[in-house]
Amino acid sequence: MSPSQLAMLKAMDLSPMRLRDAGVESPGDAVATGEIDFDHPLFAAVWRASGLDPARPSEFDWMAWARAVELPALDRLARDPQAKRLLWRRLRALRGRPA
Repeated sequence: MSPSQLAMLKAMDLSPMRLRDAGVESPGDAVATGEIDFDHPLFAAVWRASGLDPARPSEFDWMAWARAVELPALDRLARDPQAKRLLWRRLRALRGRPA
């Protein structure tokens, strides 16, 4: 894990997690796994809701952030109101934690 990833976890008041079983399945299509579509209409709203503002966006680990907030694929998020509600709850909870 990189120093920037550790700093992001610390800022969110989280600790790094190590999986004991390498066979543990990932959340699959529930979490964005490919490229993040920065031009997607929902991306700006999700980013604002996260409350984060990296000093150097070009060096920010976007995929680590997407995994940390369990960001669904944006197309899925656009058509799934339940996924959108769950994501907004997670983002609000993360914002509410003291740094």
